[in-house]
Amino acid sequence: MAIPAVVEGYMESVFLPVVLDQIGRADLEPIIRIAGGGRKFWLDAARYNEAGKHTTVMGLADLEQAQCASSLLACKFRHKSSGFHLRIAVRMLESWLLADRQAMARFLRVPISTLPMNPDGEVHAKRALVDIARRSTSKYIRDALVPDDSGGVVGPDYAATMSKFIEQHWRVSVARKTSPSLEKACQRWFAI
Repeated sequence: MAIPAVVEGYMESVFLPVVLDQIGRADLEPIIRIAGGGRKFWLDAARYNEAGKHTTVMGLADLEQAQCASSLLACKFRHKSSGFHLRIAVRMLESWLLADRQAMARFLRVPISTLPMNPDGEVHAKRALVDIARRSTSKYIRDALVPDDSGGVVGPDYAATMSKFIEQHWRVSVARKTSPSLEKACQRWFAI
């Protein structure tokens, strides 16, 4: 069943079909629109919320610095439609990726002890992931994920490299045991 979906960025567009497939909902075939960032996402989300009054639509965004998902949704929508299945990664998609500690440690070539035990509790999971990548024994990983001195948050091949991790290494069955927000999202996706 093809379902319109809006996501914040490229990595979310890779993640959504992977997670749906891994939880046994490959029948939900998202037709994905990449909003291109948080601000643009919430503009698009308003339209998807309206469409959700008449049909099933999906969305995926980061919580970022909002207090909690319910307060974020209350701030963004007067009434959230029941057909808009919006999932919020606490705090960022990277939290859900870090939740598969064993696969991430192997991929980044770092000791598993460098991975957070509570990825949902990371204030800025993307920065945490990049800081872990700084310790990698792989020059390829460091060059791809760690920014140079120009002041960026991520390296030049961050999205492509992490998308490869999502498609080839990340396991929802493991990650959802470590991330309560991912577990909740999976339960709700499965119920669509």
